[in-house]
Amino acid sequence: MKEYLATIKSLCDTLTAAGNDVSEQEQISIILAGLPVEFESIRIVASAIKVPLDLLPEMLTDCEARQQKLLSNVSFQANLVQQHGNTDDIISKSDRGARTSYRSNGRFSRGRGRGRKFSHTKIQCQLCGRVGHTIQKCYYHFDENFEGVSDQPMQVHCHQFQ
Repeated sequence: MKEYLATIKSLCDTLTAAGNDVSEQEQISIILAGLPVEFESIRIVASAIKVPLDLLPEMLTDCEARQQKLLSNVSFQANLVQQHGNTDDIISKSDRGARTSYRSNGRFSRGRGRGRKFSHTKIQCQLCGRVGHTIQKCYYHFDENFEGVSDQPMQVHCHQFQ
């Protein structure tokens, strides 16, 4: 946000130096017009109550800081859900003795039987490259220092449905 505001100030200063004065209200309008949708609340408030130019940057940086804090909290909560909530276990428990089971051709079948889940398909993790699990169950999923596999070519399995 600071870079965006500095760019607008620089452009307005350049216009003023060239002999085209840019009023405070025009500067506010320019700043508000270029804001992304995440700052819509600031745009509405600043337009409604005529916020002075010297207060607008402070409002925008405060809003940006709150958004960053919210995003970091959401990321942390997502990690907790991922580590403690496992939907695959719920699905596999409900499919035992299944009335409905998933078949490898992408269809669900009804009938008797055990409903084996993905018995002959090999899945490969897109993060570590190992076969047998997805990225959601990967040991390295939330390891910020893990760089993944770059020197190994990933195996690609394609299935053609008719």
